[in-house]
Amino acid sequence: MTRIQFKPGAVGMARQSDRLSLHPHAKLVGSPPVNSVAPAITGTPSSSNTLTCSTGTWSGTPTFTYRWYRDNLPMIGEIGNTLLVISPYIGSDVFCLVTATNAGGVSSMHSNTVTIIP
Repeated sequence: MTRIQFKPGAVGMARQSDRLSLHPHAKLVGSPPVNSVAPAITGTPSSSNTLTCSTGTWSGTPTFTYRWYRDNLPMIGEIGNTLLVISPYIGSDVFCLVTATNAGGVSSMHSNTVTIIP
């Protein structure tokens, strides 16, 4: 499906003889990113180690943002692709949420969950 995005004040027009006729200022916008391989956490999930969250594989040439979660709650300030594991995290389940954005929209996918060990 193709979405049509108009600049302010632009109007799309259709005639019976045309499938679609666009105003000269109309801009075709592609589809939002689609994930085909989920993000993954790598690294040793224990204190003083760094975990890294991959983007996974996406269509649509997106840009990415990250958000880390501990026991299903967002971790304040943890918005990069790496997480330094500290001792209070021991026993917690951690995953990252990758959000992919392009001109067609926004999609998110979570990584695997790892349990932090001593």
